[in-house]
Amino acid sequence: MSEERLMILRLLEEGKISHEEAEKLLDALGEDSTQSSNKYSKESSREDRNKSKTIHVHASDFSKKMDDFGERMDDFGERFGDKMSHLGAQLAEKSVGFAEKIMDFVEKNVDFESLSRMDIDSNYKSYEEIFEEVISDEITALSFKAINGKITISSWEEDKTQIRAYIRAKEETYEKNHPIMQVKKVGDSLSVFPKDLEKLVLQLEITLPHRLYDTIKAESKNASIHIEGVTSGKLQCFTKNAPIYLRKLKVEKEVSCSTANGKIKLEDLQANQVLASTTNGKMELNEVKSSKIEALTTNGKIITTDLEYKELRELHLKTSNGKIDIYVPEIDSIAFSLEAGTSNGSIKSMIPLNYSENHRSGSSIKITGATENFNGCSHICSIKAYTTNSNINILV
Repeated sequence: MSEERLMILRLLEEGKISHEEAEKLLDALGEDSTQSSNKYSKESSREDRNKSKTIHVHASDFSKKMDDFGERMDDFGERFGDKMSHLGAQLAEKSVGFAEKIMDFVEKNVDFESLSRMDIDSNYKSYEEIFEEVISDEITALSFKAINGKITISSWEEDKTQIRAYIRAKEETYEKNHPIMQVKKVGDSLSVFPKDLEKLVLQLEITLPHRLYDTIKAESKNASIHIEGVTSGKLQCFTKNAPIYLRKLKVEKEVSCSTANGKIKLEDLQANQVLASTTNGKMELNEVKSSKIEALTTNGKIITTDLEYKELRELHLKTSNGKIDIYVPEIDSIAFSLEAGTSNGSIKSMIPLNYSENHRSGSSIKITGATENFNGCSHICSIKAYTTNSNINILV
């Protein structure tokens, strides 16, 4: 049974969709919907489905399993998007929000952090390596790389830099190759990365002196990235099959973050430009102060709250099979222009707009408009929002 069908049936079991809704989805997937949903309901009533069961894998297979998982999620996302595009027209009238429900299910039921835990009877042992040193102020470019492990970056008031590496490896591999964590200083740059070994999990916990850095870069895969309370000129972070969380950051130029099959959450963040990109995951932006924000995802919703519109000039949001909620203030000193489009959904604005375009073609809608104070206002924020099979809401 495919991933889509399993998710639909689990949603049915949890009461998040009705039998009728499940049947429509399963019909679209080519499943015998009545038989499948009834069979699943009977099985579920006899035994617990272990919703909270932790997933364990051996470290030797972890990277491959996660890469395979990522490929399956990418493939699922593409097929899911195609299915929702075909299904959207017939479901639009009921606004049942299947895409949102299913992707919320993925987020809540796939515990990415637990995927890196190993069976207690495996041949892999735990090790810890620590780098602690007072780094010259001339070191301004920082780069951190983990593998199959989470990266956490924060700051403190001490002068020294502390980096802890938590490692899982076979005993003979570790004894032959330790230290696994490599620290390299060249010119104004400091790089931290693991040795190029197979069958390895390396997680980094980094604490930096609280000062301005030119660039901070964090890269991992199959594990999340958490960055909080640092100041830099540029910030870059990349992972896959896991979420990204950025909080309480001051960045003079650009924040760029990218993942796949995971959510992105930005909170209390300052930057001249913000670019956030994911697939098969939702996007949350709260208390972001920037002149330009671009947020791109697929099969996930985008929600923006408490953005600093006195600074914001461009807000570009794009997704598919997920709603977009944009909260804006009612301030006379700020004018808004809006360009928005969706299919099998609606576009609603709680702020008055004068429309220069309000075009409907079949199930597609596109509008272009601006607030009444547009021509006489010195500060204008351009909002562009696009989705499919869901709604766009401008809220106050």
